[in-house]
Amino acid sequence: MPNENGKYIVSEGICDFCSSSDLFCGYLASDFTAAEVAVPNVCTFVLNSLGAWLACRECTRLIEQENWEGLLERSFRTFCETHGPELVLTPEDERVIREFLRHIHAQFRRFRGSGTQPTAKCQSFAGVN
Repeated sequence: MPNENGKYIVSEGICDFCSSSDLFCGYLASDFTAAEVAVPNVCTFVLNSLGAWLACRECTRLIEQENWEGLLERSFRTFCETHGPELVLTPEDERVIREFLRHIHAQFRRFRGSGTQPTAKCQSFAGVN
């Protein structure tokens, strides 16, 4: 909800695409199941997307330009940076993670917006659209 000045304030949160704390936009989206991850002999974890997706300025730019491959590369790169030097990925691991991110981004595109509108305009946290 906007504050009394009409601006959206976020006290906590990160970009849902790259994990940056420098939030810029929020995209309305219907709730959906993003993925199901089966852990053999344990259980299946369901990852749900609930509500709006938050984006930093750079991810907003990529989304608005519909540069989905650029968004994928940014998401993958920051995923690797977040997990630091202890993360050792094989080429197969990289392929699987990229496909997982690609699938989640496709779901975001499918479920963002509301009603009959194909997409929702982003609401800037900076008060600038």
